[in-house]
Amino acid sequence: MGYINMKFRRRTILLALIALILLISFTALMLARNGDVVTITDGSTECFADKSKVNLSCAPFVFRGEIYLPIDDILPACGVTMGWDETDKTIVCVSKKNVYKLKVHDDKVIVNGSEKTFKLFPLIHNGIVCISQSLIHEISGWSIVPNNMITEEHMEFVFNGKSTDWNNNGKAAKLSVQPFEYRKSIYIPADEVLKAIGYSLNWNDGLKALECTKNKGKSVIFSRKNSITINNNEYVFENSPVISDNVLYIPTEMLEKMTGSVIYAKGTYNTRYKRDLLEKVTVGDNYRLAGNSVVKGGGITVVDGFGMELLGVSQANALNYAEVINAVSKSVPNVQVYNIAVPTAAEFYAPTSMKVNQTNGIRTIYKNLDESVISINAVEPLMNHANEKIFFKTDHHWTQRGAYYVYREFAKIKGVKVPDINTFENVAGSNFIGSFVGFTRGTSAEDIIIKSVETIERFVPKYVSDGTVFEDMYMTKPLRTVRAVNTSSNSYTCFIGGDAPVTAFHTSAPSDETIVIIKESYGNAFATWAMNNYKNVYVIDPREFNGFDKTSNNKFNIKTFCENVGCNDLVIINYPGAIASSGIRQSILDMTK
Repeated sequence: MGYINMKFRRRTILLALIALILLISFTALMLARNGDVVTITDGSTECFADKSKVNLSCAPFVFRGEIYLPIDDILPACGVTMGWDETDKTIVCVSKKNVYKLKVHDDKVIVNGSEKTFKLFPLIHNGIVCISQSLIHEISGWSIVPNNMITEEHMEFVFNGKSTDWNNNGKAAKLSVQPFEYRKSIYIPADEVLKAIGYSLNWNDGLKALECTKNKGKSVIFSRKNSITINNNEYVFENSPVISDNVLYIPTEMLEKMTGSVIYAKGTYNTRYKRDLLEKVTVGDNYRLAGNSVVKGGGITVVDGFGMELLGVSQANALNYAEVINAVSKSVPNVQVYNIAVPTAAEFYAPTSMKVNQTNGIRTIYKNLDESVISINAVEPLMNHANEKIFFKTDHHWTQRGAYYVYREFAKIKGVKVPDINTFENVAGSNFIGSFVGFTRGTSAEDIIIKSVETIERFVPKYVSDGTVFEDMYMTKPLRTVRAVNTSSNSYTCFIGGDAPVTAFHTSAPSDETIVIIKESYGNAFATWAMNNYKNVYVIDPREFNGFDKTSNNKFNIKTFCENVGCNDLVIINYPGAIASSGIRQSILDMTK
């Protein structure tokens, strides 16, 4: 009895399924006879409106659960008259005495003069305006019937200015960091967004690239190149990815190419590398000297035994210097240019009555730099460590320790880790007397400088290397070899051997990157720290080229040099004395010619 009941149930279910199939077939047949069915096929740009073949500008695709078709192709095939209203910038569709006015990405449709809201809006897919099946049916009365499952999906992401909220293909999502604007592109955190849309990610340290895999397809984002590969095909863009605070950001145009998506960047975005870095930076008075003893000589002011140059940065010199930096950046469009303006000891230690406010002039420089230049805030890290020996008392330079804190700030912006300063071998030298003894020669200040003998710290790079000094930009005329840090020298020249035309170091650092540093002597101590993060470090003194002081006749072109050495980062670092020098400014500018 149980077997008979089971057999009867199976027969009943089978008959019901047959009836359902016949009903669906009959309904489709009746719709086809009435001429209100469009038959489409996955991946095909050919469809049929009733029995008439229609060629589509793009294949059908799905967006938020509905099938979309090109509006200019499908609606006329369904008997709809199309037009354009220039006054209100709308697509006009006339069907069965009804007039519809539509806008791309607007769910409000004007129907016979009245506003009506629809679930889905017209959108742009691969540059083509497309319309949803529900709107097609609303306007024309025709239905969309697929022969098989439509697999292509339209993906759309919306970012909203300074907010971390974004829309992931119709779903609300949140980022842990804000997108930002840089070089007229909107940059988004690659890891977060790509993971959210289903990519598996792997960092390839050898390539310095992010490998992204989805549906057996593979894309590679190179951290320092303005190109990506998609299934081994290379695509070049105007802008490169950026690493900041150890986060890899990519421009939205790269994401669009990788995913085939459409990205809308709404609202106003912060500029990640603000040109006015010093807007809220003020130099305090915590470490200013009392000024009980002030002696001047040879352009040097010795305050309580501390020699310093009371240099200012005028607005005129700041503006002129900014123009020079901008010219350098324009001459090397494929190289990231960094600008570092370093204040002197007087900014932090001069008595209140002798304040020079170099920060104000540096602020003017930064505010007038092109977006292509990334400026590094040297004032704040020096101010935060002003209780340490960051400047010499007997020399116009900063110490290697002071240079460390500014280099660390540079590395932070670049997204590179720098070991703690206490992990480096530090060979201290006693009885150091610096450049001020020569500046003050024959004045009463000389005696004070001689009596202000001090120590010099010499931090040895972890990937120490000997360097070679060259006379020419093509590095065909070697002059001498030098040490990165000469621990037996009791002079500021212990750092990279002092000033020279071109000094080249090739290190064993775990990096394949090259840095070029254009500088006066403040850059020498800075360069020693770069040897911990770069495979190649080239230090250029513009005073040795292009007729500076009418003595240096060797020619130097920065674009050619950067191309020859494969430069990744170009750092221009100077202190107020160089910024104020029209000769040095001109010597840097001449490197662009």
